[in-house]
Amino acid sequence: MSLPVLTVCAALGRQGAGVVSAFTSEASPQYHVRALTSNPESAAARELASKPNVSVVKVDLHSLDSVVAAFEGSTLIFANTVFPPDVFVKDGAAKAEEAEASHGLNIARAAAKTSSLKHLIWSTLPDVLSETGGKLNIPHFQSKIPAERYILEHESGLANKTTFLRLGLYGSVIERPTYTPVKVDAANARLLILPIDPDAVFPFIGDETFNTGLLAKAIFSQPDKTTGTYVNGTIEAVTGRRWASNLEKAAKAHGKDVRIVFLQSTLSGFEQLWGATGTEIGIMFQFWNDYSEHSYDISTAGRVVLTPRDLGVADQLRGNEDAMVQFL
Repeated sequence: MSLPVLTVCAALGRQGAGVVSAFTSEASPQYHVRALTSNPESAAARELASKPNVSVVKVDLHSLDSVVAAFEGSTLIFANTVFPPDVFVKDGAAKAEEAEASHGLNIARAAAKTSSLKHLIWSTLPDVLSETGGKLNIPHFQSKIPAERYILEHESGLANKTTFLRLGLYGSVIERPTYTPVKVDAANARLLILPIDPDAVFPFIGDETFNTGLLAKAIFSQPDKTTGTYVNGTIEAVTGRRWASNLEKAAKAHGKDVRIVFLQSTLSGFEQLWGATGTEIGIMFQFWNDYSEHSYDISTAGRVVLTPRDLGVADQLRGNEDAMVQFL
């Protein structure tokens, strides 16, 4: 008897890979994993295809027909889209937002056409533009929203088959230039420079690959509790000062004598430092500055918001430490 199909979008990305890993590490598999990628001939895709109970399928997210075919026969779908860095660099944030939004809508529309579908996880982010009355626009947040709105429409038939998962900052984000502490040799220190008040908190998911897989398994295994809800995928909310302190402690625990100091910048200063990327990330921190610990509980259409503790996995999630140290 064949296993039901779990289809994972962006299966070679950090979120998708975590979901694939979580479901392929089981001693007695409950699902056949259909891993979707735009490049099934890559080394990573071929390695994934060699695993039992996994099939790697090419998908073109620009084509609704391609996504419909890739979803055919799926019982569960984990859907995640990516803010395309190549488009962002070449054409700017608005074009990158448009591209990701198009991919998300094709995924949502294809899911609505999948008669076998019982449960969809849509990896999303808060609708900051609507929540702030147009004051703050974070393109890599807003690119998730058209698909979310489509899913919530009664006509889609997906609203009560879907769990909306909002993940905090990846633990590995420390490797990205806008987050990496800047060396100041004269002071024998590194500066963690962010445009946020020292006492405002922002969310982390921790080890994003492992934790996304763990959360997805918990969500899919408890459909009576999770369908039609939002899940706040935050393992901890920290201030800039606390993050700097945590980075320093983690480094010293691994034998690295590093002093890390948090420094608040203005949004304009952050933009001058990092250019277009600084604008994108800076506005996100401005949002967290204004909404702090409530930032991931907004714009939920009156639906229940669950936490990892509600799902019974809070004590199993992995923190940021291992991701932090290798980049210091």
